[in-house]
Amino acid sequence: RGVRGGEGVPALRGDQLRDFEEKGFLLGLPVLDAPELESARAEFEELLQARVERAPSEEARFRAAHTLSRPLHQDLVAKLVHHRRTVQIIEDLLGPQFVCWSAHLFCKLPGDPT
Repeated sequence: RGVRGGEGVPALRGDQLRDFEEKGFLLGLPVLDAPELESARAEFEELLQARVERAPSEEARFRAAHTLSRPLHQDLVAKLVHHRRTVQIIEDLLGPQFVCWSAHLFCKLPGDPT
């Protein structure tokens, strides 16, 4: 672990790997640079808007924001999953042989009671 795909430089520091081993998760890992983040946010807004504007009720609007069928078939989700930095981080944690079985974008709209 710690050396991926020919790059030779780990994405995670030793303390981050230890934190993951102890806690089972990591927070605040930078993946996207500023232009990539701006683009991803714009794509997400478009995806979200397309889902919630068709909802027949407020409850359905919240549900539409929470659920995204076949998320890996969405361009934005696929781009985030295959992003070089995402892959580097996962390879540091799991090694080079892994599969992304599923993905989920979490969205909580303003006023959502859940």
